[in-house]
Amino acid sequence: AVSQAQDLRSNLELNFSNKIKNFDSTQIILTDTNYNPIPVSFTVDSNRLIIKSKWAEDFNYRLLLNKNSVTDIADSSLTKTDTIKFKSKAATDYGNVVLRFNKLDSAAHIILQFVQEDKVKESFPITAKEWSYKLFPPGEYELRILYDDNNNGKWDPGSYTKKIQPEKVVALPKKFAVKENWDNESDINL
Repeated sequence: AVSQAQDLRSNLELNFSNKIKNFDSTQIILTDTNYNPIPVSFTVDSNRLIIKSKWAEDFNYRLLLNKNSVTDIADSSLTKTDTIKFKSKAATDYGNVVLRFNKLDSAAHIILQFVQEDKVKESFPITAKEWSYKLFPPGEYELRILYDDNNNGKWDPGSYTKKIQPEKVVALPKKFAVKENWDNESDINL
């Protein structure tokens, strides 16, 4: 069984010991509890089988895996036909975020970054004075504003030889906490 509830915003990933050589999508079926099929698409990335679907919230799923559905590079397949039972998260497991940007320069290419442990977890272009996002993972975030001068959606370090400065990133002074099942609102002065 899957130990955590399925994130509504992510794909379901099955990890295998070895690199996947073949998989038969007709032998892998996502269903509801009454075994009614649910549309999915598949992608293989090395030893991961990525299953994409539009997850319904707070919903019980069954993933039916025929024992011949996946073969790895050692020509091994599953030892038996299996059913994985799992549930998706509810909308109340997430926070609703609304941020209002004061003194927003609409000509500047601004990217809002949500950072945890010095890793950018989420990033969004800001094009209006108010920004909102409904299914946001709860947690405490450092907010950073990236001035994306070349409008490529990421931070660029600059170049000494081309006389280009690194793109400016400004960390906002206080952390932003996102609570689940809550409207998390804040005003941000740029």
